[in-house]
Parts: sequence; structure tokens; C-alpha cells
Amino acid sequence: MAVSDHTAPITYPGRLRRLRQHHELTQEQFAETIGLSYKFYQQIEAGCKKQIWLETVERLATGFGLEGWQLLSTDEPTAYDGPHWHTQREDR
Repeated sequence: MAVSDHTAPITYPGRLRRLRQHHELTQEQFAETIGLSYKFYQQIEAGCKKQIWLETVERLATGFGLEGWQLLSTDEPTAYDGPHWHTQREDR
């Protein structure tokens, strides 16, 4: 029995892509905003970088107004309220 995409846990590269698209930014624009090279960010979002420094996770999260743990959480951000995203877990 196949599991549909909407029930599968989201990975951090998938979360990055969704957040970036929500903010209507290109990979290049977002990478520039947080001070990473475009190619490096592209590899992270594509899931090619299996290990990244905590500092990089924090930079990625801060670029979207999140904490590092929120970016890595399996809960999908559901609402943006100023500088913070609310996750499904927080909304319960």
C-alpha cells in the first residue's frame, strides 16, 4: 500500500522549498539574503548536503523568521504571524 505525499513527513529540504516559494523568492534571492552562495543553497534544498553545520541551519531558519528546531521539525508550519511561524503542534 503506497503512502500519499500529503501524509509523508516533510524533510527539511522540502520545508525550505515550500517556505521559499511561500515568500516568492528564487533560490538565488534567498541564498543572497542569508549570506550563502547560490550553489551551496541549491545543494541543501535539493537534499544533496546530508550534513550541514548548526550555524547554517540557524541562518536558514532565521531567513524565514523561524528557530532552527522549527525548520527541522516534522510539523509543517501552518501560519505566519509576524516573525514566527506556527506549527501544527503549537496550534493544538
